[in-house]
Amino acid sequence: MVLVVTAICFLVLSCRQPPPTVQPIPLGSSPRDLSEIVASGELRIITRNNPQTYFLFRGKEMGFEYELAEEFASRLGVKVKTVVPDDWTDTIPWLLEGKGDLIASAMTVTPSRAARVAFSVPYQRIPEVLIRRRDSKPIRTMEDIEGMTIHVREGSSYETTLLRLKMKGEVQFTLEILPPSVETSDIVAMMRNGEIDITVADQNIGWFERTYSKDILLGPALTEPRPIAWAVRPNCPDLLNEVNEYLTSIRKTAFFNYLVKKYYLLPKNIVRHRNSLESTREHGRISQFDSIIKTASAQYGLDWLLIAALIYQESRFDPDRESWAGAMGLTQLLPITADELDVFDPWDPIQNIQGGVRYLRRMYDSFEAVPEEDRIHFALASYCAGLGHVLDAQELASQLGFDPHVWSGNVEHTLLLLARPEYYRKAKHGYARGEEAVNYANDIMRRWEAYNLLVGV
Repeated sequence: MVLVVTAICFLVLSCRQPPPTVQPIPLGSSPRDLSEIVASGELRIITRNNPQTYFLFRGKEMGFEYELAEEFASRLGVKVKTVVPDDWTDTIPWLLEGKGDLIASAMTVTPSRAARVAFSVPYQRIPEVLIRRRDSKPIRTMEDIEGMTIHVREGSSYETTLLRLKMKGEVQFTLEILPPSVETSDIVAMMRNGEIDITVADQNIGWFERTYSKDILLGPALTEPRPIAWAVRPNCPDLLNEVNEYLTSIRKTAFFNYLVKKYYLLPKNIVRHRNSLESTREHGRISQFDSIIKTASAQYGLDWLLIAALIYQESRFDPDRESWAGAMGLTQLLPITADELDVFDPWDPIQNIQGGVRYLRRMYDSFEAVPEEDRIHFALASYCAGLGHVLDAQELASQLGFDPHVWSGNVEHTLLLLARPEYYRKAKHGYARGEEAVNYANDIMRRWEAYNLLVGV
């Protein structure tokens, strides 16, 4: 929520020089075990963008694997950060390189994979099944696939299963391998559209696809139920133990059963989730207000995905939202702030978004001495708590020997201190809800990175 701040926050926005477009911080690499993860406050999960695993729905990050990992992270007292490789074949290499802490992508345990990573206890056991169109040749036994062409993704467990079946020589079929960047759900869509004849998927993915489209038929099964698990680096025993304890404890809970129903069994959810994923992929769409956000963001030189992340944080894209303090609309402008920004109707999405973006830009311009990679953190914290409190945190950082121009571990830390009497009594602007502002800035930055992963610029 935008709070009232001192006159300094309403500095005139210069029109003489075009404002820079702020870009997200690039992904870093750092292998670490449990203690380093907890100390960092962030669990990095390597996952995939598909209807079951991880996707956007009305601006919110969702997915079976994502929610399962989010619950694990909450038990550790950290936040989840998603890492999405371009190809499935990059998943294990990225883990070993330290670009993520664990793989949470519905990965089947196979001997070749187990030779490279440490798998957790399985949280599901699922057979692989054939999937075909309802109007195609009936398949009741494996002999019925004689002469057919089966398409699967390179590097998938399905490829391994079919190669073993070919080696037995009991039935003759053609195996076509698709690129590792293709998701199983995309292959099923190709089959649904008549581009290919038949494919293979885990049974729960088959349930999902059959619910989404009545043109899909499943069976027979190619394998016995196979273990699905998370994976960590072999040199992370503490993390593996913690993951195992979590997955063992949660498998029979109401929460786990709820996730299974939510993502694999409830028809309305499945249709909404699949449509949302396809809309995001095809059109880069997050909300019904995207065009307004893009126009306002371009005018003030800010990434529209950043503004979308801010609006989700403020109002969940609800233009009629009003807070207990009277903040209004999509960007939650207080009446006095709306007046200062010449927003005459804060309930109008165009005016509200224009005002919110203008306000954030003013906050950003108030920290010219801060390096670009940190300025958005400072601006977001100011949007939430007020510019004066962030300036106080900078002053306190200087007094305590921290860097007043660095966010992480510096001003981020001293802003938290402004909730304590021994510090806020000496501050120019007094008490600050520092934890709220810090979480606000960090949450929006994480969401911004996620939007860039799933939507792109």
